[in-house]
Amino acid sequence: MSTERQSAANNSIRYDGFFYNEPDLAHIFIYKNGIIYTWAGGPGYLLEDFDKYYSNLDNYETSYDLPYCWGVYNIQGRMINFEKWTSTDAFAPYKTNKFTGEIINDTTLIINHPAKSIGIDTFYFQKFEYKPDSTNKFVK
Repeated sequence: MSTERQSAANNSIRYDGFFYNEPDLAHIFIYKNGIIYTWAGGPGYLLEDFDKYYSNLDNYETSYDLPYCWGVYNIQGRMINFEKWTSTDAFAPYKTNKFTGEIINDTTLIINHPAKSIGIDTFYFQKFEYKPDSTNKFVK
């Protein structure tokens, strides 16, 4: 990855939860250590189900083996820059994709997401108790 991850040096965004879009609930956990964990949402996802899902490691443990869940970010003024692994299918080699966002306030981001189904979208903050651990084998 060419984007230099940055430990949080300011409080321009919230870190005690995740950011999600509507109606698909694609979501991004942003960690103070410069790492992101992302997951695409989809029809049928409900915000109130996240507690149940993420409170049980067995539900998402396999994501620690999936490069496309992980990436890095840095903040420059009101801009947030992301880089994460992507692939066109499960068997293709992974490459990295960069995308950017604008920090509207500490709970709202407008993100130009690389997934065509999401595109430019508003992501809202949700305070969350069961944030997955950011330790993974793809970002050191």
